[in-house]
Amino acid sequence: MVGRPHYAAGRACHPMVPFMAQGACMAIEDAVVLGRAMRGVQEAGVADAFKRYENARKERTAKVQIGSRGNEWLKQGGNADWVYGYSASDVPLEAA
Repeated sequence: MVGRPHYAAGRACHPMVPFMAQGACMAIEDAVVLGRAMRGVQEAGVADAFKRYENARKERTAKVQIGSRGNEWLKQGGNADWVYGYSASDVPLEAA
């Protein structure tokens, strides 16, 4: 592995506080999106696949982290449809 890039996923990329119980959910979503990004990729395309994965996940995981940290949606009596309405199977994978 010396001299090769290293990549992280799940809690290594976006640790969650427990207030929304979304840590395991983010890991499952990560696995689905990463699997989709890697589908059919040869070794030379791995870096681009990881970039597509990162681009597809960054906004979602940041929003859940912020929501969990502040836990504002629960305090204000709002609904959590924005959390549960996400589909890792359908999120677009933009070109790197």
